[in-house]
Amino acid sequence: MYGISGDIFDIISESFNNRKQIIKFNDFYSNENIVKSGVIQGGVISPILFNVFIAHIIYGLNSYVFKFADHLCLIRILYDENDCNLLQNDLNIIYNYCLENTLKLNPNKCEHLRITYKNVNPFVYKINNINVNIVENHNHIGIIYDIKMSFNLHIDMIIEKALKKFAILKIICKRVNFITFLNLYTTYIRPILEFSNLSIVLTKTQNNRIEKIERKITQFICCKSGNYDMSYEQRLDFLNIFSLQKRRDIQILKTVFKIRYNLFKTENKWSKELSFYENSRNGMFCKIPVIYKSKNFFINASKLFNDLPKSIRNEKSFNKFVNNLEIFL
Repeated sequence: MYGISGDIFDIISESFNNRKQIIKFNDFYSNENIVKSGVIQGGVISPILFNVFIAHIIYGLNSYVFKFADHLCLIRILYDENDCNLLQNDLNIIYNYCLENTLKLNPNKCEHLRITYKNVNPFVYKINNINVNIVENHNHIGIIYDIKMSFNLHIDMIIEKALKKFAILKIICKRVNFITFLNLYTTYIRPILEFSNLSIVLTKTQNNRIEKIERKITQFICCKSGNYDMSYEQRLDFLNIFSLQKRRDIQILKTVFKIRYNLFKTENKWSKELSFYENSRNGMFCKIPVIYKSKNFFINASKLFNDLPKSIRNEKSFNKFVNNLEIFL
């Protein structure tokens, strides 16, 4: 169906014919067992083969579908009970597909999160006549979504992770110099604090809470160097790093530039949310999308871009654009 044939098809087929496995424990080996299903554990091509196998699971669905590894997420805007019934029908289609293709679906591990500002009685969805668990928050690929989309739980999680990692590094790397510890911070802790930069728009309070972690860690690093009385700005300058807020703004604006000049290697449907227009007097501007909620990535990105000087907004070289951002911001 996917146009795979010839030698490549034969190689893939042969790797699944007459597969056997044994279990080793210390110096003892089990008997050989024939493996009749599944992809090779740890195989380089296994994720691709699994995705090919379940590709048709989305056929006939009415909801938005997001697939990641062996997880699947359905999203649907609900206006009335008919939308609830359509979503239930999608669950039925998925369950029947799994039955037909000998895939095991565990209804007890499925969750239903209804995002709303109103107090409503949620529709009870079922998989194989088992009620789907109703939750108030859900961790989807590392981001915690809650019923109000506040992301406070997500901020709590990444701060807790960063502080735990900092505490561990202070113990096991207490003898390293400040330069080494700075590298440890930028490698192991800062990515935790910056996770989901392009997915959510932080409130001022949330931003301050995250920035507070870098303030604390940079103070510790500078104390290692013998500098005890530096302000946060002085510490950043001494260590030659940017604040988390500045790095976040640069990352967002780099994304805006890539959207403008279509520099993504793969097509992104969401990139079409941003559009640009040129004013003969003031240069290039980003059109702010008409979206009801102001706490939206595209509105935030548009405002950040439009607040830049004309010379930076009109820059066509990506490297020069980034260099100018670092100086201006």
